Amino acid sequence: MINVVIVEDETLVRLGLRACLEAYGNIVVSGAFATAEEAEEQIGKIPVDILLTDIRLPEKSGLDLMRRLKEKFPGILFVVLSCYEDFTYAKKAIEYGAVRY
Repeated sequence: MINVVIVEDETLVRLGLRACLEAYGNIVVSGAFATAEEAEEQIGKIPVDILLTDIRLPEKSGLDLMRRLKEKFPGILFVVLSCYEDFTYAKKAIEYGAVRY
């Protein structure tokens, strides 16, 4: 099983991602959070193989979350969701360990 955590502030997007991912037999969404703070608080308590995060979130960004988690949990793979065409975001995401953008 692949354990995925979703961090997305838009409720419908978060629910839609969960439904799509769980339609695959080998993926379990072990957590879905609206903020980076909620996710960071729970990450050490739940299984996580892949963190799927939006860039712009309330308070801390998904990039901030990645930077902090990379230090604590180096085995987590990061996938970034974004509609922004600003290459600065992609560059930072790669710097913080994103495997997909």
